[in-house]
Amino acid sequence: MSGIFTHIGDIAENIPVITSDTKCEAVYRLFRSNPNLEGVAIVGAEGMPSLLMRARFFQQIGTQYGYNLYMGRPVELVMNNGPLVVDYMEQITDVSIQAMNRSEEELYDLVLVTSKGALSGAISIRRLLLAVADVRAEMASFMNPLTGLPGNRIIDDRLCQSYLLERFSVLYLDLDYFKSYNDSYGFKMGDALIQATADLLRQYFTVPEAFLGHIGGDDFIVILNHHEFRKDCEEVIAGFEELKREFYNS
Repeated sequence: MSGIFTHIGDIAENIPVITSDTKCEAVYRLFRSNPNLEGVAIVGAEGMPSLLMRARFFQQIGTQYGYNLYMGRPVELVMNNGPLVVDYMEQITDVSIQAMNRSEEELYDLVLVTSKGALSGAISIRRLLLAVADVRAEMASFMNPLTGLPGNRIIDDRLCQSYLLERFSVLYLDLDYFKSYNDSYGFKMGDALIQATADLLRQYFTVPEAFLGHIGGDDFIVILNHHEFRKDCEEVIAGFEELKREFYNS
């Protein structure tokens, strides 16, 4: 897709990084001097980053003996050793699912992002959810609103990709006399027929072997990564002959 971020690393923001032997007192000053700072990343000798969220830190030191217990001791005593860490190239939507599947206690923690094994940044849940909303809105603009199938922009991309394949087949499907049917039965019935046709095609042409797109109106396209299409086409035609009976008055 163009015009929108899809990789999680594209929306990552800088996050302060400290070492695991940093004293809690120093972290306390860091949080106090940066009221909007949600958390800090901790990098230890093993390389994988850990995380310390602001809320959890103040919760720890806010106990009866917490302040005196932790202030002079290293931050590794209170940090989260198992935060959600994702690679820069992971998809935003995939990361959002991982984030929402975390425990209740960690649900709103920052997500840490690495690139080639090194910490690249972090993402707040608010920023992540806003990005997911943007991705979904952008995806919707690429889909046919009637059938939910990929529309012309995605179809064009898939056709260009197919030229790189060793072999492929392109099937163009439309409904005979659809305009006459629309004129006789009305647009509502016509739309229902197109939706039913799309559902029928989905049964036979599914990824990864096939790509099914909706050009518009009663026109569909299928792109296959092989040449064995005759049997499926015959079954689709037979299925449609059965299906269309439901759309005529007896």
